[in-house]
Amino acid sequence: MQGTKYADTDTAYQFYHWRHINYDLSALAGRTVRIRLHYWGKNGDSMLLDDFEIIQKGGDVSETNINQGESVHYINYSTGTGLAYSWSFPGGQPETSQAENPIVTYRHEGVYDVSLTVTDANGLTSTATRPSYVNVHVAEPVADVNLPASGYYRVGGGISIPNNKWVTFSDASTNFPTQWDWTLNGANETQLSGEKATVYYPNQGYFSFNMTVANKAGSDTYESDSRAVKVGGAASYVWNLDENQGKDIKQVS
Repeated sequence: MQGTKYADTDTAYQFYHWRHINYDLSALAGRTVRIRLHYWGKNGDSMLLDDFEIIQKGGDVSETNINQGESVHYINYSTGTGLAYSWSFPGGQPETSQAENPIVTYRHEGVYDVSLTVTDANGLTSTATRPSYVNVHVAEPVADVNLPASGYYRVGGGISIPNNKWVTFSDASTNFPTQWDWTLNGANETQLSGEKATVYYPNQGYFSFNMTVANKAGSDTYESDSRAVKVGGAASYVWNLDENQGKDIKQVS
């Protein structure tokens, strides 16, 4: 396991790594467990305390609960010589695997079986099946918007586009929304279609927009500031880098 992203990218900090700790929780089976990480000492910037995972060994868990889009890391504990593995994951991506310890992503709500067939060097097979093992739940969406690719990102923030030209805003939300409600102030909203809003702005000016997404678990709204969209008018300082690319620009000394 790596340390922080900063430690990954800056060679001066690559001597910081996670320390792996093994602790047997079997005596607490069936009980709710809370884990608290507490740091004593100095030089706290050198400590990595905020990331850990618990691995269930032995395959005794009767089910696993995840949200849409999350993954399950399956660990094989079969015994034998020269084993070949054949996994089946209905509803997962991938749906089958020959890996010993595959990672499978589930994108749709539901309850799914898992099975593993192993074949040894002598051609003998054994199959283990876990019915209704994976329970995939819907999580509340988190709203986000992709700005039109045909526009230009402004140095002062937001996007600059010409008036009377069709542009498309698209949904970038997480947690799989199923409903979209767009409001694009100042736009001719004639082609609002679910995850995308294709519009044009007949007049020059600065405009805001918002989008509300929802699914069965709840809803969330993305609200821009009042100058998020600059339409037409005098030339302004613009660039064609998106927000993430712009963060990488640094002053040259």
